[in-house]
Amino acid sequence: MKNRFLITALSAVMAVGMISCGNPAEPEEYVLTTDNVDQCIRSIGQYKGLKINITRDSLTDDAIDYYTDYFFEKQASSIEGWKAAKGDKVVIDYVGSLSGSSDDAVYGRDQKVEIGKHTHIKGFEEALIGATAGDELTFTLSFPDDYKDAEFAGKPCDFIVQVKSVIPGISDEAVAALNSEVYRTAEEYRVFVYYTLKEYSDSDYRTRLVQEVLKKSGADSAFNEIPEGLINRAKEAVIAKYTETAAEYGLDVDKYLEYCNTSLEAEATEYAKQQVLIYKIASDEGLVASAEESDAKAVSEMVSDFIVSVTNQ
Repeated sequence: MKNRFLITALSAVMAVGMISCGNPAEPEEYVLTTDNVDQCIRSIGQYKGLKINITRDSLTDDAIDYYTDYFFEKQASSIEGWKAAKGDKVVIDYVGSLSGSSDDAVYGRDQKVEIGKHTHIKGFEEALIGATAGDELTFTLSFPDDYKDAEFAGKPCDFIVQVKSVIPGISDEAVAALNSEVYRTAEEYRVFVYYTLKEYSDSDYRTRLVQEVLKKSGADSAFNEIPEGLINRAKEAVIAKYTETAAEYGLDVDKYLEYCNTSLEAEATEYAKQQVLIYKIASDEGLVASAEESDAKAVSEMVSDFIVSVTNQ
């Protein structure tokens, strides 16, 4: 569940619209509607009364606690002027040297130190108490006699620490410092996270259910040749969908899809077929009387509502 929720935003069920069946000479002007969808499909597979085995993610206390801490840490890093205290996290760059010599030095960059965790030598975390973002701290501490590096064991070390940010632990005071009109206490923040996760969980469940129904229905449908204009617009949607993910691997979308054993043409064709199915269902069920009565997003939402209502799980 964590991987699915950590996505920066959930996609709409289907980004339909701005594509259609029509004259291939001017594909950019095509608009798929309930009036012309039958040009693209001869028959549609079953989409009502299907048995779909998809479960809804449960929101356990552990999951709520995890995401409460995760989201709060992201927001709290922006609080200005917060003085580090026990339980807070301090992001630092540091260098420590024996007798001021750069030849005998230890370094750390973008280190996140939680005060009170005792993950550093004695006195290091305590020296960060009271620091704020932008501070430069200097102090001398001695490495323990049994330190793993014998070169440093038992010796004094001069530290220079650059404080990059201070991230408070969640508390009423820290939540209030976010200056939100929605939550002012730690408990109110946790409740906000719960309802946010529930909304994402419901949306994710609905999306997976609708996509599975369209997949099953599409496998049993008979399509006419999908017009070039429809495919071209579908390619734009596919590129937009995969650009960010492909970039994470240093690839363009075509190469990324190739590594996924598919292609832009294949993905766009399937995407276009799903949109045809959406408009075919809208047409057959009388969800919209004509294209002018509803935009593409509304058609998709109405069809999604309909699919959820007629699917037996």
